[in-house]
Amino acid sequence: MKMEHPPVRTLLDVPPEPLSDVVDAVDRNGAAARNAARKQRVRHAFDQADAYDENAFLQKQVARYLGAQITRLGLNDDARILEVGCGTGFLAEAVLNQLRRPDWLMTDIAPAMVNRCRLRFRHERNFRFALLDGENPKLPKREAPFDLVCSNLAAQWFADLPTALERLFAFVKPGGALVVSTLADGSLAEWVEAHSELGYVAGTPYYPGLSTLGAIELQGSQRQLDERRFLDRHANGLTFLRSLRAIGAGTPRDGHRPLCPSEMRKVIRQFEAKGANVTYHVAICTFTRCEP
Repeated sequence: MKMEHPPVRTLLDVPPEPLSDVVDAVDRNGAAARNAARKQRVRHAFDQADAYDENAFLQKQVARYLGAQITRLGLNDDARILEVGCGTGFLAEAVLNQLRRPDWLMTDIAPAMVNRCRLRFRHERNFRFALLDGENPKLPKREAPFDLVCSNLAAQWFADLPTALERLFAFVKPGGALVVSTLADGSLAEWVEAHSELGYVAGTPYYPGLSTLGAIELQGSQRQLDERRFLDRHANGLTFLRSLRAIGAGTPRDGHRPLCPSEMRKVIRQFEAKGANVTYHVAICTFTRCEP
């Protein structure tokens, strides 16, 4: 049975649009509407991810790694923090012990995720929760600026990463930082190879290379790029696919033609023959706003 949660307060000027309105707009608005429709599918997938915490191996591991990077920034105990794509709160959990009383605004595009964060941190008086489209963030002027804007494994869903980072960086105060983890090229390579070895094409999104990420420049910033690979082991191909769906990460690349059941069974066997493991290539992008 799906857990019912109370509604989430939102900082959005306009609430998330109904799926029917997005689909009807596709032909009128072209690429922008296709992106909106995909975003709605992603939002819906994460809203349905009731078993997220039990299956989010990568998100937990990267949250700890990203949390260690954030700790080294030397934030004040009362730092003002905006988190984009908070999920169920792994990143805040990894950082919270290092800060006594942060003013932490946790946001996500999926209402169910925001609700779960609100329940997890219900005893933290300085935590606030809101719906927010991190790619097109709209916040009341009184909210900015922040000492830290951070995001753990949400940016790979953005259609235009450089523009999204520029918008988020606008909320960072002088001396503050934007710190984002995202998937880079080579992620899920074993799954992609299992397809290509059989002449099929996987629906895995195309992730940017380190050279592309390293070329992103935000005016008034000093940048740093770090990387790390994480190995995710599975008992078999079905458990791998189920884990992706369980965390809401099963949305394929736009335009991908799904395989028929017999083709998918072949891919699964090929994937299992190599060990049923997948590698995630994670990049950490840090942009520090220069002091005036």
